[in-house]
This record gives sequence, structure tokens and C-alpha cells, in this order.
Amino acid sequence: MKAEVDRKICKKRDVKNKKIQKRRKNNALVIQIVILSLHDESPPPRDLEEYLTQLEQEHGSENEEDKEKFF
Repeated sequence: MKAEVDRKICKKRDVKNKKIQKRRKNNALVIQIVILSLHDESPPPRDLEEYLTQLEQEHGSENEEDKEKFF
């Protein structure tokens, strides 16, 4: 009985942690896009990841350690 309860608690915690990680990743993408778009005059498109890769190609990619810090 206790094992079932522990499993349910762990599962809920894992789901919550995954949601937090996804939110942090999205926040980091938005921050990077805002910083990179300060150099660009055109408005950002709807697909944020595609826009980020486009800006990285134009302005050069950032340090890998900086990216890992956000994720």
C-alpha cells in the first residue's frame, strides 16, 4: 500500500519537474530571441526556435556553456 502511494507521489513529482524544465527552456529561448532581435529590425516570426536558429546563423552562435546554463 505504501509503495503504491510512494509511486504516485514520485510520478506526480516527475511530471511537475518535466513541466518546470520545459517552461525554463521556453523562457531561455525567449530571452535569447529578445537579445538577438535587438540587433534585428524585423519583428520575430511565430516559430521561435526557427527564428533563433536563423539569428544565430546571421550573428554567430553563442557560447555553448551559456546555453547549457539556461537549460
